[in-house]
Amino acid sequence: LWRLKVSTFSILQQVFQESFGDDSLKISPEDSRENPGQIEGWDSLKNVELLHCIEQKFEIRLTLQELQNMNSIGDMMQVIKSKLDVSN
Repeated sequence: LWRLKVSTFSILQQVFQESFGDDSLKISPEDSRENPGQIEGWDSLKNVELLHCIEQKFEIRLTLQELQNMNSIGDMMQVIKSKLDVSN
């Protein structure tokens, strides 16, 4: 399965690069939409797009509770990994 070969972080990096249209964009687990200086343009509308792309790319469905708790890239990674562990 592709999920075993590619890390969650690198797939998430690709999602951010595609969503922001910037192949040179580098993310870190500490990046957060509450600190807009970290990733320019990461507003609430872009966050909805990112979360939709995450669901599509990782083939998961996020609950409202999970969506509300995903405020940083580290939070996203934690939720994604827990979803993938359950589905394997």
